[in-house]
Amino acid sequence: MNDQAEPLVEGRAVLATNGMVVLQVCRPGVLTFTARGTAAKSLLPLMSVSASDQPLLTARVGQEQLYRVQVPKAGLLTITFHDDAYLPDTTPPEDRNLFVSAVRFVAVP
Repeated sequence: MNDQAEPLVEGRAVLATNGMVVLQVCRPGVLTFTARGTAAKSLLPLMSVSASDQPLLTARVGQEQLYRVQVPKAGLLTITFHDDAYLPDTTPPEDRNLFVSAVRFVAVP
């Protein structure tokens, strides 16, 4: 896996290769975001969410969906795209990507 950190611009990121969105949080809280994916080889993108290497969510992502994840501790939050694929020789070409938007973290007081 190419562990590239993708830029989060206005709460959105396009993960067109294996990579991750990284957020530093100072307290426990709730992470919400919307994600959608495009398939290649009839397989949707694999996404995971972790807090300092503690797995919180793993999902295959297709149609746009809102995700809500409880974050138990301070640390690095990652939204990771694991299985990029590009098939230029298919008709039409297939490109597995992950699109993340509306990223928001609310700390618990």
